[in-house]
Amino acid sequence: MKKTIKSFILSTFFLALSSASFATDYYSPPANNGYPLPGSAQPASNNYYSPPPAPQPKHKHHKSHMHVSLNVPANERHIYPTPSYPGLMWINMQTGFNIPRDAVVGGNQPERPHTLFVCRGNYHGGIHPGKLVAGYCNISWGGEEIRLSSYQVLVSSRPLHWASADHGYIPTNAIAGGYENQAPLFICQANYQGGTHTGKVIGNNCNFGWGGREQASPYYYVLVG
Repeated sequence: MKKTIKSFILSTFFLALSSASFATDYYSPPANNGYPLPGSAQPASNNYYSPPPAPQPKHKHHKSHMHVSLNVPANERHIYPTPSYPGLMWINMQTGFNIPRDAVVGGNQPERPHTLFVCRGNYHGGIHPGKLVAGYCNISWGGEEIRLSSYQVLVSSRPLHWASADHGYIPTNAIAGGYENQAPLFICQANYQGGTHTGKVIGNNCNFGWGGREQASPYYYVLVG
């Protein structure tokens, strides 16, 4: 009798153990609601989700200075709009051409012609702002006043004004009229000998031509759009 009870208990124990193993083989707890658990041997899948690409920084494109040819046949004019300054244009001219409509006044002088217009011209690898005097664009360079027979005159379809400045200061929205050694030259005007003369800001001064020489004034006005 005791042997029979002992055999029954052993049979019941092995049956329970077998059932536990069976349950373990066919049941796995949910893995964090479908997402891989930390430390899982399987790498996370990217088949169903790809993060948006990181925004790429926008590169600023810098325009290089364009060399403007001013040697044009007589009675032929080329207009060069200035994208940086809407409404402004540079018109190719030569000695003997009529002053274009809406030419920008850059100064004045006691003698004729009384009104001086803003011009610029190519010289020694640069483009230099100056003043239109009696059919020539007078610029300053290397201590001298240079007269150019081929040049450009600034024309504007909108109002401009002159902002007071001194000792090399360049006000906001100043208009660059040329360049030298790839550096911009801003258009300026300065009072001298009873007149107002147009030139370029160089260092701490407004440099302009007068009396055959290059003059410099630390007090001046800058053309602003």
